[in-house]
Amino acid sequence: MTPFALLQSLCSDRETGLLFAVMEGNRQLRIGLVDGEIVHITYALKRGPITFGLLAASHAVSASFSRGMVSDIQATLPSTSEILRRLQAPLSSGECPAAPAPPSPTPTAPAKQLWKNSEARARNPSIDELRNLLVDYIGPIGDLLIDQEIQNGFESWPELVDRLAQDVTPEAEASAFRMAALRLSH
Repeated sequence: MTPFALLQSLCSDRETGLLFAVMEGNRQLRIGLVDGEIVHITYALKRGPITFGLLAASHAVSASFSRGMVSDIQATLPSTSEILRRLQAPLSSGECPAAPAPPSPTPTAPAKQLWKNSEARARNPSIDELRNLLVDYIGPIGDLLIDQEIQNGFESWPELVDRLAQDVTPEAEASAFRMAALRLSH
């Protein structure tokens, strides 16, 4: 299945999450979907419609999809059908797995106690929101990094955010991640 076929399938199945496509030159294209509608597109540090011109001469190498919420919805995008038309050529090469099966309804484990004092725990922002944000910035590996940092333990939300931001590149993206993640604690 090509990345374009995967994207079409995700749209028709009304999926919500992020499609990550590795393009030539090892650049990442991120496409956010909410109920099958494309609401976010980022490529080469550019967001929105400007990415179409940059993608015109590129071709996909591979792609994967990660279910979950999309934290950045761009209001200036054309319709999903227009975006699909513009992405058909760049995403019609490369390989990726078939569209993922719907998630099975499994209960999630309760969140671990992360802070030592009760005042900090009362302000505990959602780890799921942080997880979704990190996945937006670095892809599906973000899930594993969050779990690893939680297992290692941390004293404060800013400490956790700083450790996670070390895995976000380039520095401009790391700064944007830091600011967004710190806002989750308020």
